[in-house]
Amino acid sequence: MRRGMHHIGLATTDYEATVDFYTKVIGWEIAWQDLMKTPDDTVLVRHVFFDTGDGSYVAFMAPTPALPGTPASWATDINSGLGVPPHVYHFAFWLDTMEELEQLQGQIRERGATA
Repeated sequence: MRRGMHHIGLATTDYEATVDFYTKVIGWEIAWQDLMKTPDDTVLVRHVFFDTGDGSYVAFMAPTPALPGTPASWATDINSGLGVPPHVYHFAFWLDTMEELEQLQGQIRERGATA
């Protein structure tokens, strides 16, 4: 029996920018996408799962204005939304060596990441 984490779910206010970042900068592939709709086909939430490469996923939900109770904007970085220091909430990449980490960091920076 397999054990471990299947996915972590996060929120985004900009679905397209999120997909662009995780596919073009990070280099993950989309495992699947779906739409959560009402019976009359009104889209409430756009949902995407990115394959992290080890059998686990990072998922994002992007509520639309049609979803009741959705604010117009919010801090999606978790840290500022909760008022805690930067980098407290984060996820990290699993690599075997420091050299692999440095290589990945360089690739991600070449693709446009600034942090």
